[in-house]
Amino acid sequence: YQQESAKLRQQIQMLQNSNRHLMGDALSTLTMKELKQLENRLERGITRIRSKKHEMLLAEIEYFQKRVIDLENENLCLRTKIIDVERIQQVNMVSRPELNVIQDHLTFKINCVICSRAFSASTNSLCRTKPTTTMRYQPITGSI
Repeated sequence: YQQESAKLRQQIQMLQNSNRHLMGDALSTLTMKELKQLENRLERGITRIRSKKHEMLLAEIEYFQKRVIDLENENLCLRTKIIDVERIQQVNMVSRPELNVIQDHLTFKINCVICSRAFSASTNSLCRTKPTTTMRYQPITGSI
């Protein structure tokens, strides 16, 4: 146990010294060759860190670009729905004789083709309308 304990203490001491050197402390005991090795080791580490940071930034940019497209698509879908609702409201304001003429030809289709793009299939789009929904105006009979 004593030999193993001594080896472990020595290993701990070496690791602590190595950490101090990496932090820029206790460098006076190092030779020129050891300083150069430490510098190269730190430069390789910085290169890996910058590479990982760059990779993460690119992934984040890609995510937000897709998010922008999804939000624009959702915006278009909502605008289409608003237009269709406004049309329905206009039809509700038409007088009864005009309504009978228009009623046979009036069919509203909410068709959100944009929402069926590949992006909507791969991401959780907020626009969940069916690709084609047909609505027909039926007047309410009776007094209000």
